[in-house]
Amino acid sequence: MQKQQSEKSLLSVIIGIEPTKERHHQNGGLIKKAVRVGNNEFLINKYRAVWECPLDVYRDTNAISKTEYRAGMWFRRAYYGAVLSQRRDLRPTSHEAATMEPTMHDRLLNEARAALPSDQITVVTGVCGHSQLTYSPHALEKLRKGLGHLAVRWNMAAVEVCDHK
Repeated sequence: MQKQQSEKSLLSVIIGIEPTKERHHQNGGLIKKAVRVGNNEFLINKYRAVWECPLDVYRDTNAISKTEYRAGMWFRRAYYGAVLSQRRDLRPTSHEAATMEPTMHDRLLNEARAALPSDQITVVTGVCGHSQLTYSPHALEKLRKGLGHLAVRWNMAAVEVCDHK
């Protein structure tokens, strides 16, 4: 019994192995952090990408402002909460599905869809929801306009003005 349990438990990080040289050049590089494992027994190095999504790239290269970045992250959180985390066990015609109240994520996503034109919501959804990069200046301008509209709609511009440096 003891042997079967030990065979099933595998380390998700192989200790002492660093990411490849190619991985160090993807997504803006890597951040190295030492993490204690177990009861403070030993340290392992944990690596994390500098840029987790395209919004991080656009913010760091000053393609979008901090307010637009914040609005994009709100949209990203709402998109993941409403679309990608839906319960799939309910049939759309069931009584339980018909009486479900919309969540905060659903309301934010519906508000964003109502506030933006279709071409802007397509670009915002592609970048924020599906982590796609924009390859044309025209699409980047649509992204900036869409995130700007969302920032004003969600009162994030006021937060930026009142934010202490």
